[in-house]
Amino acid sequence: MLHKIETFIKNLSEHIENDDQSSNDDPVKKMISKYAAICAVFAMLPNSLIPGSDFVGLTLIQCVMARNIAKHYGKNPSFDELKELIKNIGMTMGLAFGAQQLVLSLYRTIVPYWGGVTTFAMVFSATYAVGYVIDCIYKSEAEGVDFCPDNMKTIIGDLKEEGKKLSKDFNPKKLFSHAKQAWSDTSKTNNDKAA
Repeated sequence: MLHKIETFIKNLSEHIENDDQSSNDDPVKKMISKYAAICAVFAMLPNSLIPGSDFVGLTLIQCVMARNIAKHYGKNPSFDELKELIKNIGMTMGLAFGAQQLVLSLYRTIVPYWGGVTTFAMVFSATYAVGYVIDCIYKSEAEGVDFCPDNMKTIIGDLKEEGKKLSKDFNPKKLFSHAKQAWSDTSKTNNDKAA
């Protein structure tokens, strides 16, 4: 599944980068916004394309984001270390993270396309907050400064609000179309390799 997600990210990245209207020059912040948009549009895809994708797929995309942030700081954590990091950040975000997953699942079940569109900003902002915290952790480590987990709780709310504003730099409807095509291309590539 990880290889399929990485191929999907590669197929979709070009469209995300072309759609990004932000003026941010910081490469890590641009990377975080790109992965936040990928997660948000991934959440819009119907369950029939990606069964059970809500939690597993979003976590895998966030792990790929975390790995790339770590590489920016010269680190190469294992996939298990990244999953643990994402889990700990999710636990810090607490019930809001779990509630988001529940709402996302309900929206996708009750109102498949429009439910996804209405959750674009919510998923974008949560992933943006996760990415920003991961950046803070690796940046602090690179600078030899301790990053106190208690600090996360105080900044998560502000980060999610900032993420909601940044999500407006993207066009969910256009990205949804690109995501469906990217997933189709990914599935075709994986089927060709299996044959």
